[in-house]
Formats: sequence, C-alpha cells, structure tokens
Amino acid sequence: MNAQTSTATRSAVSVAELRRAWHAVQEGQFRPRRAHTPQAPCSTSWTPSGPTVAVLGATGSCGASTTALAVATAAGGPSRLIECATLTASGLSAAATAELGAHPSGWLQGRREDVLIERCNQVLMCPGEVPLPTESDLPTVVDIGWELGQVLTGPSWLSEHLLAAPTVIVLTVATVPGLRRLESAAALLPQARIVAGVLGSRRRRWPREVSGALGHLSAAIDARGDLLEVPHDAGLAVRGLDSTPLPAPLISCAARLLNHAELTPPMKGSSR
Repeated sequence: MNAQTSTATRSAVSVAELRRAWHAVQEGQFRPRRAHTPQAPCSTSWTPSGPTVAVLGATGSCGASTTALAVATAAGGPSRLIECATLTASGLSAAATAELGAHPSGWLQGRREDVLIERCNQVLMCPGEVPLPTESDLPTVVDIGWELGQVLTGPSWLSEHLLAAPTVIVLTVATVPGLRRLESAAALLPQARIVAGVLGSRRRRWPREVSGALGHLSAAIDARGDLLEVPHDAGLAVRGLDSTPLPAPLISCAARLLNHAELTPPMKGSSR
C-alpha cells in the first residue's frame, strides 16, 4: 500500500459520521451564535392626551395597517398614526411622503399630509418591547400590529390600552376562518364596543357558508350596525401602501368606521 492510499484510508469517513456532522451543522453547532439581548420591558402605562382609537387585525392580510392609515386620514385634520409592529413587519415603511427621521424615544417618524406616522425603529421580540408613544395632543390611531393573544398574554402599555379601550376597530376578511377570528377577538375584549371591518367582496356576494360563520358575538355586532364592508382594492393588494393617495372608497369606509366608533371626544372627521 503506497502513502497516497494509506492517507485516503485513514481519512475515510463513515456515513453515520457524515449524518452526525450534517445534523450538527443544521443545529448551528459549528457557527458562532449571536445571543439575542432582549429590549428592556417598556412601561405598561400610557395616558394619551387626545382622543384615540385602536385598530386591530384579527387575522393576517386583512388590511389593518391600510385601514388604520385611512382612519387617520379620515379624521379630517392633524392626526397621528402609531404602528406598533416590529420593524420587519411594518406595513407603513413606504407610506410617508416625508421622512422625519428617528425620535430619541425609539420611533421612526414621517409625515403624510396631515398625518404624523410613527413606527418602531427596532426588531422587537414581543409587544412588551414596544416603546411608549411620544407625547402628543393629536387625535391618535393605534395600529396594534400584533396578534391579539400575544398582546394580552404579557404586561405592556398595548395590553393595558386594549383592555381599557371602550371601542376597538377590528379588521378581518370575508372567509369562514376570518369570521371565526373576529368572534375570538370579540370574546377576548368583552369590555369593548367592537366595530368590525370585513375586507372582501360585497356582502350580498358572500358565499352562504361565510354568511353562516358569524358567531353570536359577531351577530350582535352586526345587529347594531357595526359590521361594515371594507372595499378590496386590487392595486393596493399588489403594491401595498406607498405614497400615492388612498382610494376614495377606502377613505369613505374609514370615515364610517370612525363614526361608528363614537369616540369621546370625537376626532374631527367623525360626524354625528
């Protein structure tokens, strides 16, 4: 046996060893791991100076951030929109027409006509890491930006705000799972008057199984006239929010949602 053959024999690796090495690589044992340093929990107390309304997405892809922006726009004067989602889940990253930069409190600020937009400037692990809103007397729309169960299972100003809110605008989609999620949201927020916005086709065109999916809490919302259609816009569905004006039908729908929310004191755009 020559030296080359001997070296090859000594360096042979069994299939079992290869498998163990592969699993170790998959588990990250051979790459440096960067430990996550969680943000310090923020204060759980926020007392807004002006009227506020919370907008919550009961399910994914229901247009919650878009509707929240439309509601802030429909206020009819200077207003503020706070998007509480982690930086990487922002739906408003391209919505401002003028970027104002980072505020020391931990918010990225931008302006879109009369609406001041504030969004998180960090990747957050949980709702408890969302910084307190900046001080402002402006009418404020709070885009919750997290799944409701996540918000309610830990201390944060968001959970405190939701559990004390007399009214919450809840967005969902016109599907059976979407209406089930609306029912769950209503059950988890028993103190609030839920104003529901359902994104999709006109209600008269809902399939029978969708119409039949309303639970008893959702049916009560519907009975008092607080279940409203949110128009689907094909352009928005494709491109997402950018600096172009929102469709007029969506602004009109947002004004109705705001009116049904019956805020005290009312936002400027909510007529009686």
